[in-house]
Amino acid sequence: MAARTVTGEELSAAVNAMTKPLPTVRSSSPRRPADEFDRMATNLGAKMRRFDATPAELEAIQSSLSKDDIITLFRERDGAHVIKAFVLFMKPSDRQFIYDAAKAHVMRLATDRYGGATLQRLLEAAGSQEQRMQLASAVTQKAAAMVSDPQANYILQHVLTMGSTELVNATIEALRGQFFKLSKQKFGSNVVEKCIQSGEWALSQVAEEILSASAAPANGGKLEGGVETLLGDKYGNYVVQALLQRCDLDGDTLVLLRDRIVEYDRAHRRWAQSVMGRRVLQKLMKRMQKRAKRSKAMEKEKEAKKVVDDLLEEDGHASRSSSSSSNDGEDSPGSSA
Repeated sequence: MAARTVTGEELSAAVNAMTKPLPTVRSSSPRRPADEFDRMATNLGAKMRRFDATPAELEAIQSSLSKDDIITLFRERDGAHVIKAFVLFMKPSDRQFIYDAAKAHVMRLATDRYGGATLQRLLEAAGSQEQRMQLASAVTQKAAAMVSDPQANYILQHVLTMGSTELVNATIEALRGQFFKLSKQKFGSNVVEKCIQSGEWALSQVAEEILSASAAPANGGKLEGGVETLLGDKYGNYVVQALLQRCDLDGDTLVLLRDRIVEYDRAHRRWAQSVMGRRVLQKLMKRMQKRAKRSKAMEKEKEAKKVVDDLLEEDGHASRSSSSSSNDGEDSPGSSA
């Protein structure tokens, strides 16, 4: 608030004092100095947005915040509001130091409640396209570690929904060979579902790995493959449902899934009576009905096309016949004699 009347050194000292580690435990006791600072820090961004900072003021702020200071603010309930305000207030070139700190400590931020929420804000419309893509690329490099974390998995899911083929491919490559194992985990299964929804290539990679997963012994001692294992798993069955919903109606994947689900249903009669069994079978039935309707529509289209082709061929034959008749009626060179 006093940026217009203080020197750069004084502002730098003030920011340094404000970014010291603070107590994070909240209680019902009377307000403490740290709590008073939290209130003031939360309002800092709103105050700053009321004017355009000069280059000297921006330099004072940037030089006063080390990467550790920025990460501390990211992970604080009230400090996160300050970071969000900085990102919204500063120009893309001026807020690059915040993105640099986030990229350097992306795992620390993604696994923290407040840090993850602020990190997701940076991945959204706050930064420039280049800044967001660079930060998202740093996330994909840590995909294997983030996928099973209670907080970080949401950041990875967000990156998969950013609409970038490059980011999706990088995530798939980082998780390759783990899709079957992740499908049986609470948080990992959510990421696998997002991978399935990210495009045809990602879907094919996940489906291929799950369909070819090595056999495992079932309750009755019979060996069952990846699909069968997931059908009886409380998390894995959602991955199978996602595969059913996204796979191509005319492709081989749907047929393979149908055959293995039907075989599993025959061997596990009680499964069809469970909630997960009913949901899987309902989705399978809907997809097969759509496949049948699509097949009938294609057959009718082929029949109609054949009728049109036959009519065109008849018209062409009649045209050639009439042309030949007209040529026969013309006088030949020796007819007058």
